[in-house]
Parts: sequence; C-alpha cells; structure tokens
Amino acid sequence: MYSLRRIHTLSRIDFIVFLYYLYGVICLFIHKIPLSSCYIYKWGLLLLVYITCRIYFSYRFILHILSAYGFYESIIGLLQFLELKAPVSALFKITGSFSNPGPYAGLLSLSALSSLFLGIYYSRNKTNTPRSKAISVFMYILFIFTVCILFLSNSRASIVSLLGGSLSYLFYRFKDKITKRHILFLILISGVLFFVFSSYKRGSIAGRLLIWRVSLDMIISSPIYGHGPFSVERQYMLYQRDYFKAHPQSIFRDVGSNNRSVYNEFIHLTVEEGILGLIILSMLLYEVLFKLRKNGVLESSIRSIIIGWLLFGSFSYPSEEFVLNVVLVSMVGLSNEQKLNISKVGYMFYSLLFIIVLTICVHCHSSDHQRSKIMQSILSSERGNINKDSLKKILDTNIGLLENDQYLYDRCVLSICRQSERVEEVEHLIGRVTPSCESYCAIGDLYLRERNYAQAAKYFKEAHYMVPGMLTPIWYLFKMSLAKEDYEGARNYAKMIKEFPVKIENTKTLKYRTEAKEYLQNNTI
Repeated sequence: MYSLRRIHTLSRIDFIVFLYYLYGVICLFIHKIPLSSCYIYKWGLLLLVYITCRIYFSYRFILHILSAYGFYESIIGLLQFLELKAPVSALFKITGSFSNPGPYAGLLSLSALSSLFLGIYYSRNKTNTPRSKAISVFMYILFIFTVCILFLSNSRASIVSLLGGSLSYLFYRFKDKITKRHILFLILISGVLFFVFSSYKRGSIAGRLLIWRVSLDMIISSPIYGHGPFSVERQYMLYQRDYFKAHPQSIFRDVGSNNRSVYNEFIHLTVEEGILGLIILSMLLYEVLFKLRKNGVLESSIRSIIIGWLLFGSFSYPSEEFVLNVVLVSMVGLSNEQKLNISKVGYMFYSLLFIIVLTICVHCHSSDHQRSKIMQSILSSERGNINKDSLKKILDTNIGLLENDQYLYDRCVLSICRQSERVEEVEHLIGRVTPSCESYCAIGDLYLRERNYAQAAKYFKEAHYMVPGMLTPIWYLFKMSLAKEDYEGARNYAKMIKEFPVKIENTKTLKYRTEAKEYLQNNTI
C-alpha cells in the first residue's frame, strides 16, 4: 500500500496558474456564459500541456519542437509565395496553415527565436564536438530561412517580437554588464524603429488607436470583472457606435471598420476579465520573467520567447490562435526551475485529465467536421444553390453547435435574412447576431423589403454610426428614401454618395456612385 504523499515542489507559478483558472471559472458564472465542449477542451488541453511540461519535457525538447514546426510552416509559406500552393484565405498571399498572415508571422518569429537560441546553445556546448557544431550551423541556417519567410508576411508586430525577444536574451545573459551607454543606445534604436514602423501603414496604426480608445470605454463600464469571455466579439461594435455618436468629428472617423479583435492582449484581457484578471496575469509574468534565478542559455531562451510572445500580443491577437496559446503555456510550464514531483495520486489525476481531454477532443473533431459541412451549405446558399428553407432547416438542426460558434451563426442567419421577405421568419434569430455594420445592413434590408421603414432606418443609421467611413449604409438609406418616395431625402443621400470619400474604390462603391449620379442627373430641380 502506497502512502498518499501530497504533491510537492509546487512553485508560486503553479499556484498563480491555478488561481487564474479558478478566476476564469468564477467569471463564467458571474457573466452566465454557457460552456461549450470546445471551450472546455481548449482550456483543459492547455492545462494538460502546462502540467506535462512541468513533469516531463525539457527545455531543448520544446525548443526543437517549436523550431521544427516553424520550419514546416516556413516551407508552406515559401510554396504559397511561389504560387505552388494556395493560401488558406484568398485575401492574402502567404498564410501558412493559418487563415491570416498576422498569427502566422507571430509563430514564425517565435520559431526563429527558438532556432537562434538553439544555435547559440550548441555553439557554446562544453563538449564542443563536431556534431554540436554541425547542429549549431543548421540551427543558424534555419533561423535565417524562417526570418526571410517572416519578412515576406509583411507583419510589423512579428518583427517587433523578433527584435524584442533577441534583446531580452542579451539582457538575461549579460544584465550584470549592461551600462547606461547600452541603455541609451537601446532607447535610440527603439525610437528609430518606432518612427519607421509608424510611418508605414499609418491607417493601420490609426485603426488600432481607435480600437484601444473604444476598448477603454468598455473597461470603464465594467472595470472589476470585465464583460466576460467573447464580449469583445459580441459587444465591441456597439461601443464603437456609441463613441462615434458622441464624437461625430473624431479624427478616427475614416479608419473605423467592422472589428472583432482588440489587437492588444493586455487590453483584451482587461475588457473580458477586468482588472482582477490583469492583476493575476501580471503576477504570473512577474514570477516567470523576473523572480527566477537561473540565467543559463536555455533558461534565458525560454523567458525571451515569452517576451517575444507578449510583444507580438501587444499589437496583434495571438490568444485567438490555439497553437500560439500552446506555445505560451508550454514556455510558462518550462520556466519553473524545478520539475514537478508528484505522488501516485497526482499521476492518477493527470491520467484522468488526459482521458477527459482526449474524450472531448474526439467530440470536438466530430463537431469540426459538422461545422465544415455547415459552412459549405452557407457558401452554397450565398451562391444561390440552396434556398433559405433548406438553410433554415440546417440551422434548426444544428442550433446547439451554431450557438457556440458565433461567426458561423452570423453567416448562417444573415444568409437567411438576405433571402427572406418577412421579418417574422428570422426575428427569433437576429437577436443573437453579432452587431456590426454588415449585419445591421442585412437586417435593415430585410425590414426595407417588408416596407417597415422606421425599423429599416434605425438599423441603417446604427450601421452608419458603427463605421462612418463605409458607404453601404448611406446607399441603403438612399434606396429606402426612393422606396417611400421621399425624393428630397433621396437627393441628399445621392449627393452624400457622390462626394463620399472612400479608402479604396471597388465594384460595389462604383456601383453606388453610378446609381447616385444617374439619379441626380435624371432628377435635377
């Protein structure tokens, strides 16, 4: 009979991780967020990754895995650049296996750091064997190749991540030798880089400033516990609408757009989990980055990759990509100075957690297959190959699954709206649609077809406030004025469409302008 020894060698990091998980559960109850199997699976798997790194994995093993995965993604990116492989999204040239080049570049920056640090480690290996030298050279080549593909992705946040991670490694390794001259030189270089990056894609920077400004309003409205998980996706556009209503002449008027991300993980966390969540995260980062004593090559590498992740997360949305979450959690798990030594009871708990996560994983895989089929049906509906009744039947059959996938739910409901003639057919569905300029225009158009002009005008005007720089809501107001024979209003909206400044002219905006010009020419006073 074995003794029930308690789990020992628990670190402060372990307790803070447990506290963060506990707080996350409390937030779910506070905000009454329904739990989906995929949500439980992702958080359970992250916990499993953390515990596994605490018990089994070594620094070198994880760094090799990250480096190899980045090399694999770099190969895919190169093939996409050479047009030998199609990207996941037709909107971008290089995405790797991701749907967007932003998170893809973030992964490449972390992988490049891993290759660089492994190259340094093997070059400084005490045995100094030919094998170590060969591995070191290979890692440096891998680093250069990954960085080249990273630059092709055209992501500024990933370059900041790469540079910041490299500099933080120098800090950890040589912090006793850092002088004021080094600090001044670093400040100068940082200023030059800030000027260069801020001069490139100014509209993108202004857009992020708008998002952070609106997110501040969300934080102020619920500062302690936040708005709950997924609140940015479901509530942000309402706050952007209110901001432009209160500030109609805002300098951000022309850069607003439909948005579902904050582009800053610290602000995102504060919006969804409040100041308490930010405090717990800050405690964890303080322990991981500043309280541990060992500063060898591998220990410094792990912390530098964490800093690279955080720098990337300051201007992007890595937490929305599960793979990048796994990278961060594994690095935090490795950052402890001692491995977790657990009893047989502890191993039983670990095995139980593994079985639960594996079971939910199988269920989620089946759900992913069903989501793919639903998406194909939606695309067929948008092409006119499936009528609204068939799509509505698919929605009713899979309502539980769709309610846990907001993007898919929105696409399905809005596709039904565009084919419907009566609001009552979808009235019970549109209440859960994510507010956005696009969704409000689709719902307003349905009211317009039903000749409910008051409701249609309400949705079109709300859509205009959400994104003042978008021409579509004004065009709908123009069409509504014509439908209700308000010719003076139609003339005013036609003039607005004719003179409206847009960032990029496309077939849609050209169509709107053509209709407006023809109306003004045929209805001159």
